[in-house]
Amino acid sequence: MRGYMIDILCTTIVAIIFLLAVLLSRNKYAYLAQLHKELRCQYLGEKIAKELLGNLPKQGEWVFIEEYNCHWLDNGNIQCSSNTALSNLTATSRILLYNNNKIEIIDVIVVCGDEG
Repeated sequence: MRGYMIDILCTTIVAIIFLLAVLLSRNKYAYLAQLHKELRCQYLGEKIAKELLGNLPKQGEWVFIEEYNCHWLDNGNIQCSSNTALSNLTATSRILLYNNNKIEIIDVIVVCGDEG
């Protein structure tokens, strides 16, 4: 009878450890998925900023890059967003311009969607 109780106790401990491992791994994968989205959004921000460097829109003008609509904001920055930008995930990249012996810094704010 004592051996039977030890078997039940060991099986219960193994089952609890297995359940904890499954529950903790879900959080890890959710964190990794969120990190992947953030890194992809930052990559898109850098890529769009690089393309904007050669094709800077004029005030009031829209430029389309990688399915993103880019336009000037009132504060002198550029915002790019897509039609699927439903999340609050944003990435900010900077463009340095040398204009008339002055260096200008322009922030490019990319609002990523579900694809980012």
